[in-house]
Amino acid sequence: MINSLIALPLWALAILLNLWLMGFAFASLWAVRRWVMPRLRVGSDASLIFGAAVMQSVMVLYGLIAALTAVSVWSRHAQVEGIVSSEATAIASLWRDLGGYPQRERDAMRELLRGYTQQIIEEAWPEQRAGRVPRAGVEWLDRFQAQLFAFEPAAESHKILHAQALSAYNRLVEVRRQRLDAVHTGLPGVMWFVLLPGAMGCLLVSLFFPVEDARLQSILVTGLAGFVAMVLFVIISLDRPFQGAMAISADSYQLVRDQLMKRWKPRTECVTRDRRSHGTRPRDFHRCRLPIENALQSTARSHVGLHHADDRSAGLDHLGRPSGRRRLRAVVERLSSFRPPLVLVRASEARPEYLSAVRRMGGPGCGGHRRRCGVRVGGRKARR
Repeated sequence: MINSLIALPLWALAILLNLWLMGFAFASLWAVRRWVMPRLRVGSDASLIFGAAVMQSVMVLYGLIAALTAVSVWSRHAQVEGIVSSEATAIASLWRDLGGYPQRERDAMRELLRGYTQQIIEEAWPEQRAGRVPRAGVEWLDRFQAQLFAFEPAAESHKILHAQALSAYNRLVEVRRQRLDAVHTGLPGVMWFVLLPGAMGCLLVSLFFPVEDARLQSILVTGLAGFVAMVLFVIISLDRPFQGAMAISADSYQLVRDQLMKRWKPRTECVTRDRRSHGTRPRDFHRCRLPIENALQSTARSHVGLHHADDRSAGLDHLGRPSGRRRLRAVVERLSSFRPPLVLVRASEARPEYLSAVRRMGGPGCGGHRRRCGVRVGGRKARR
């Protein structure tokens, strides 16, 4: 029943509570004045004093319970909202700390952190709105933790930065656990047995006071019912922090994603050197570092060196364009012995033994134009 009330829009919940309590008050007032009050002797002063004392005691006790419950629910809602904001802040701090890492580690960990944030917005939040604890985020954090713990800083500045990143990561894990624990927070069932029937009991007790004018009594009882309905409205709408019309939104995460993560792209560094001669062969050395999707590696993204290569070249000593008039055909080869991995764009398939190293790494592609050739690397088109 409570879940059905929480799922209602605010306007529908307010109307339902007022109709329920006011309708009960009017029906009870009619029944009490018609059948109960004529059979009771409430004209003496002792009866009036005792009735007023009992009614006052009931109102005070119920008002104390309802007021403390409303304050507790509102405080818990604000606390969970602070936890959500703290997690988004921890993500933003960790994102900025990763900016000081070497490029390869930085791009790999930022990609995982961006995926974790995207998972919170698109997957975790709908599950929390449905009252379920999301479980997919732990996989992203495990992969991120493996990357973070694998980094070994050499410079003193990197050691300080790595310590700050570890502290931010620990804070992220802590507030994430608090957020997940808050999914099932709410008032216990026994409290609802006190609040909902107690509201009707307060209204019913107030009717056993002799009032000559029925219209005046109706107005007073209606006002009392509306006030009790307002208190119950606050308690019900704020009871579940992640459910209902007053549920906490994922705006904090979306703000971090829009302001920090969407505008970030893995860095591309290209270095072009002047034409040199190596023996009798001129060489135009062009090297480019591009992000590449590699299913053979555990990291989300890695970086490779991209070179032009001669048909007969066997290593870095013969990199350059062919001396003939033929244009390059896109054949991608990966030399895994180099660090970072080396990718050659060759003029022919003269050395197919290297091609097994790039199986599942993204197929090469070459347009039919004589003057240019392209290689698809990590979803991008690299023109040579």
